[in-house]
Amino acid sequence: IEERRKGLGKINSAALKALKFYENGVNSVGKEAESLRNVHMVLDPEVYTKRGETPITEAQLSPAEKNLYDLLRATNDMIHDWHFVNGRISQQVYEKNRGNYTPRFYRENEFGELPNDIKASFDEYSKLQNFSYIKERQAFEDVMNENTIFEDPVYGTSMRLAQMLRNQALMEYADMINGKIKTY
Repeated sequence: IEERRKGLGKINSAALKALKFYENGVNSVGKEAESLRNVHMVLDPEVYTKRGETPITEAQLSPAEKNLYDLLRATNDMIHDWHFVNGRISQQVYEKNRGNYTPRFYRENEFGELPNDIKASFDEYSKLQNFSYIKERQAFEDVMNENTIFEDPVYGTSMRLAQMLRNQALMEYADMINGKIKTY
């Protein structure tokens, strides 16, 4: 029973951990939309270039923005590594996006009927184990339409972190039930 409680606790706490990550991230730049956009420009300059904008560089970030950038870059790299180590992405995809992975969110694909409120979104989304978010970007034009959420990089990373933590906890719980030894 104790192992079951621990397993379910890890599964249920994934969203809360990611929400705390989100709150700390946006607070680190004073919840300023312009700062979040600046960090996103450095993390995913392709979005802005395709829209005809000139993205800023890492050197142009304020100290607070640079700290947030470093945190998001390291977290995104960890998420990307986790998906590779656990067989969720191929070696080719891993190498192609290594050191450059940044989550992109599309309202129609990611959120469906989820409410816009961040807390409700994390709570509802964390109830599902879903690897459909792991797909190669093919139609880049979709990133440029009004249906795309792309200027808050903390939100994207937080959502992917919640998904990864939840999936990790589910895998560990399943292994515990099956009496397997962890290999990840």
